Amino acid sequence: MKEMEEVKEVKEASSDAWDEESKVFWYLTAASCAHVVEEYLWPGGFLEAAREVAPDAFQHASYPIIVGVNASMIAGCAFGAFMRKKDPVYGLSM
Repeated sequence: MKEMEEVKEVKEASSDAWDEESKVFWYLTAASCAHVVEEYLWPGGFLEAAREVAPDAFQHASYPIIVGVNASMIAGCAFGAFMRKKDPVYGLSM
């Protein structure tokens, strides 16, 4: 019974995803996506520049690691947007 209530809550949360109060959470998710595009795709060059500036810190950085880190950031922002009604502080902390 509790699982049914949780499913209902998720459906309700997704159905009103664009209400006025939740836009900021979705804007943060969109901004994190734009940030990743700007760093790595267009104009790109972040990893190469970071290796020049701080070679020790980025010595072992690779594209799979970078993709994982940035995917985690975007997933965290999206999760915060979906959980905005239950825990808005988490969503804004992303």
